[in-house]
Amino acid sequence: MLISLLSKMFSKAEIFGVDISEESVNTTKRTNASLVNEGRCHVSLDPVSDLPFAAGTFDLVTAFETYFFWPDLDNDLRKAAATVADGGHMIIVSETYPHPLFKERNDKIVKDYKLNLKENQQMKEMMEKCGLTVDVFEIEEKNWVAFIGKKVISF
Repeated sequence: MLISLLSKMFSKAEIFGVDISEESVNTTKRTNASLVNEGRCHVSLDPVSDLPFAAGTFDLVTAFETYFFWPDLDNDLRKAAATVADGGHMIIVSETYPHPLFKERNDKIVKDYKLNLKENQQMKEMMEKCGLTVDVFEIEEKNWVAFIGKKVISF
């Protein structure tokens, strides 16, 4: 769904995706077959800790519902942020973040799926250490959060 949305928003852009699940990679390729056939969508089986992209490659890097599975979050954030071009953006979105109103539900999700949830302030600070200025947007009643980081232009 995200790839389709991005392809409509940025009609000339090439979109690259990675996942550690072969099933997810194949599903993404099937779901976006027309974009793959046009050469606008490329999806590969790669871990975030070993991204196959050079520094500064992308104007936009997204991570939806994934950061909490990254095995070495500090390192993996640095790797992903490094692929963002100067002035580009990194958006991380989660439908779950630590919050007292959702503690029981979130504790169960963390246990069942082995999530590494971070407090929003901690996640913001981690992204800032990667050279991003970060705004945090919460929809508290749904327990959703988006971290929108902009890569500081280096001279």
